[in-house]
Amino acid sequence: MEKIIEKYIVLVKKYKEFENESTEQEIHDRRVTLRRIFSILDVLKIKSSKIKNGDKTFELFGKLRDIQVQILKLDSIELTPELTEYLTFIKEKEIKLKTKVANFSSKKKLKFPTIKKKLNVDSSKISKKANKLLNKLIENTQFDTIDDIAEIHKIRISFKKYRYTIEALALVEDIDENLLYKLKIHQDKLGEIQDFEVLIEGITRFFKKQKLPNEINLEIFEDLQNMMIEDFENDIQHFIEDCKAAIENHVNEKIGVKDILENTHSEINTLNIRKKELSDISETEEEPESIKIDILPDGKENLSNNITEDTVEEIFEKPIPVTKKTSLKKKSVNPIPNIESDIKTE
Repeated sequence: MEKIIEKYIVLVKKYKEFENESTEQEIHDRRVTLRRIFSILDVLKIKSSKIKNGDKTFELFGKLRDIQVQILKLDSIELTPELTEYLTFIKEKEIKLKTKVANFSSKKKLKFPTIKKKLNVDSSKISKKANKLLNKLIENTQFDTIDDIAEIHKIRISFKKYRYTIEALALVEDIDENLLYKLKIHQDKLGEIQDFEVLIEGITRFFKKQKLPNEINLEIFEDLQNMMIEDFENDIQHFIEDCKAAIENHVNEKIGVKDILENTHSEINTLNIRKKELSDISETEEEPESIKIDILPDGKENLSNNITEDTVEEIFEKPIPVTKKTSLKKKSVNPIPNIESDIKTE
């Protein structure tokens, strides 16, 4: 619980440090930080609406960043006259949105709720939620080929929810940092595909309003986007495996010690059961009958059917070797005449 509160405080402090900045990277960082704060509140069963002006701020950040990403991509290529016209248009729009964001931020500061330290966090519930989101994500990836960008969009949205829930779970349970980093890489790739989609849609919408006689050539952007989609499609199995590994790693870490203890107890129980079985077998084995020596009328000794080691030693000067747990039957004893002869000699 303390780790979650500490992370929440760090994120709130980080957000406030660049609250009045508006470059593309700073807007991106503020938006990501706010989303992570939303995820922590969601884990704690606190609605995002508890952050005063939070939802509206997040929406404004999204619009501004979409514009800024398009500017960055257009600035990196050689532009046609038509694309130059569109770039001029969105740069003007960026200035207006920056002003709007700045005014909103100054007048309606975000106010974050205070988390009580006594608030309990059940990691098993977070894990259960992550599993549900993972199942939904896998369901969205069940296709033969990606024919529509909308399919990528569905995967991206469901993946973001899963990833941020896993990050929240990592605050209370041990999850391999390498696995968390892999999830970030996957999200960056999906985000890049979405950025091209925003650019393609923006250009198409702009020139549709201009009512140009010919369609604008967007082949350069479409080719790049299709190449990224193809790469993701070819790597879909690794994507799913990495997503599964994050939650499975958490489960394995959690039950590892428990399994060791359970296995140890199981082995001890098995040994005890085996010991009892051997004891029962030993008790049911027939005990060898003791030899009986009767004095016959003529003074000779008569031997009964079976003999034991102790009795044999009493009769003979040297003991007869006897195999352990083996009864000595009558046929294993020397013939009576010889024994009698030995006795007489004594």
